[in-house]
Amino acid sequence: MTEPSSAFLTGGSGLIGGHLLARLDASGTRVSALVRSPSAQRKVTERGAEPVPGDLFDTAGLARSMRGVDVVFHVAGVNDTCPRDVGAMDRVNVEGTRLVIAAAASAGVERVVYTSSAAAIGERKGEIGTEATVHSGEYPSPYARSKHLAEIAAFDQASRCGIDLIAVNPSSVQGPGRATGSAEILLRVLNARRPILFDTFLSIIDLEDCVTGHIAAAIHGRPGERYLLSGASISVLDAVSVASGIVGRN
Repeated sequence: MTEPSSAFLTGGSGLIGGHLLARLDASGTRVSALVRSPSAQRKVTERGAEPVPGDLFDTAGLARSMRGVDVVFHVAGVNDTCPRDVGAMDRVNVEGTRLVIAAAASAGVERVVYTSSAAAIGERKGEIGTEATVHSGEYPSPYARSKHLAEIAAFDQASRCGIDLIAVNPSSVQGPGRATGSAEILLRVLNARRPILFDTFLSIIDLEDCVTGHIAAAIHGRPGERYLLSGASISVLDAVSVASGIVGRN
């Protein structure tokens, strides 16, 4: 696939989706993005996209909005390590993903790039996860389980619909505007008087590199494949040290 001239995004008001649509707009791609609230509409408009009011669960409406675009980026999802309602998270991550792919196929879109997660890889303890890793069946969090099931659902739906699907699996995304997940943990450590540090490693990727990976997947990705997006593995101790230097703390 050549560089897309038009694209439709879900999750365009979020961290990854927002930077992705801004990059696409800057490159000359005509971008439209699903929005569910006035605040989301303002965000995607400011970043250069056409806001499309709608819902992940309105397949017919999604299909109408997607008609004529070169590629769909399905970035939307619930990212919550300790959700209050696991069923609600699964409905968005799993069923919502199925419906987006079905809508894209109905609209005649040839390619979908799905934002999965490195948490969906499921490597065993002590193993280095790769795109070919067979999932261990163990889940460190409800989120990891949800994204694994969502990825399975995504490829299953794409196979049923006959549409090209490429998954990207970002590790912990770090960059301006990130204040949840591992970034939230680092912020808590930095603000604690006597922080408790765990002897473990983080796999991280810069936000802009993550965006580059999404676009590369759209242009060069092989249908049916998934691509891990990671920049480095760093210990929690080193991560805290780097973050402390950035904010001027010892």
